[in-house]
Amino acid sequence: MNNNKEMVLLPNGITTLQAKQIIRELLDHGGDVNEILKREEMGKISIENLMISIDKVLKENKPAIQDYILGKENALNFLVGQVIKDTNGRAEPSEVHILIRKILEDEIGKQKYAH
Repeated sequence: MNNNKEMVLLPNGITTLQAKQIIRELLDHGGDVNEILKREEMGKISIENLMISIDKVLKENKPAIQDYILGKENALNFLVGQVIKDTNGRAEPSEVHILIRKILEDEIGKQKYAH
C-alpha cells in the first residue's frame, strides 16, 4: 500500500473496523479508497446519531443494564455490541464503550434506563 492511500484513511473519519475492511478490499480486489468508502457507505457516525443509537439500545436492553448495575461487566460489552450493530459498524467501539459507561455510571442515567 502506498502512502497516498494510507493518508486518505485518516481524514475520512472511518472506524478501525472500516479501516480493516478497506485494507482487506484493497488487498483482495484493488481499487481506490474513496470509491470503496462511497460504495460501502463508510464513514464514522456523527455524535448526534451515535447518541440516538445509544439511547435506543439502552431503552431496548434494560435487563443488560440491570446486569451491569449488579456488577456484570460483560453486560457493558453486550450493549456496546448492540450499538455497533445498530449503527452498521459506523461507531467506534472504544468511543461507544466510554459513552455507555459514562451514562450508566451517572445516577440520572441509571434512573432513566433502569426502570
